Amino acid sequence: MYFAKDGNADVFLANYEKNLSKSKLRTGYIIVPLGLQYNFSKVKNAGMDIQYRDYNNGFKIGANIYGGVKMATNNIIKGDGISDRGRENYQVNPFIYGGQFTVSYDDFSIFVKKDFGNFFKDNKFENDKALVFGVALWW
Repeated sequence: MYFAKDGNADVFLANYEKNLSKSKLRTGYIIVPLGLQYNFSKVKNAGMDIQYRDYNNGFKIGANIYGGVKMATNNIIKGDGISDRGRENYQVNPFIYGGQFTVSYDDFSIFVKKDFGNFFKDNKFENDKALVFGVALWW
């Protein structure tokens, strides 16, 4: 299946009779996060009444919200008898917003990220909000 548009510029999923090796609608956003993180590591003494928590070590919990503005959308289709990259208007929302929760220990993080707005304008597809689970490693 691939994303297509009809004569009224409405977006829908179409079947391709042959094989498709790639079919994706990719949208890039510039995103700004705003969040808090608490570090449970022990307080260290640096001398002269200066104390700090080592940001890179210990157990941490973080939460943030984010918002972004759409930069570009590409509809990429490759397969038997077709190779197309379209940049037309696919009724993608111009704004994205959501939240993220992260639990970390030292250089290892597990997070869950949820978009609160629909990916497409006017609810073209039901329940198209992204829910992402992930792991991050820092070294």
